[in-house]
Amino acid sequence: MLSHKLLRLLGGVTVTAILGFLLLPAFVVTLAAFNSRAILSFPPESWSWRWFIKAIAYDDFQAGFRNGLIVTAWASSIALVVGAAFAFALERYDFRLKRSLETVLLSPLVVPHFTIGLGFLILAAQAGWARGAARRRESRRTAAPRPYDHNPAAAAAGPGQRLAVRGDPVVQ
Repeated sequence: MLSHKLLRLLGGVTVTAILGFLLLPAFVVTLAAFNSRAILSFPPESWSWRWFIKAIAYDDFQAGFRNGLIVTAWASSIALVVGAAFAFALERYDFRLKRSLETVLLSPLVVPHFTIGLGFLILAAQAGWARGAARRRESRRTAAPRPYDHNPAAAAAGPGQRLAVRGDPVVQ
């Protein structure tokens, strides 16, 4: 059996490796953002605020940032009022299904947000609410090329031509 000190050391090394694996790409991208050249290179040859100034001057960025602030203010205000009301009710009063309500309200702390988002995405896709994903997928197979299409094979297909898609019986 491994000693307690060795297990603690292995645990620390594992946690450090996982954190490094998760944070190293963010660190590299952050440093590369200060690069003065138009082509991404790491490490940066010279330092510049060029890309930050361009982003701030971009009208769509400003509109998105403004909208983000508005949504944040409203969401925080609503969460504060609703959360305080539930906390007050749960602390001061006894009622039927109180424990069930507490469980539902605490569930976002237990279930990761990514899992919840993925579940809603799958639900939306199965219910057909995924912004016409199936319609877009089908139109890529049969429709004329579009200038904004990022799929080179779909862009090369002419009007009415069906593209061979992986998984089709004719594609090997």
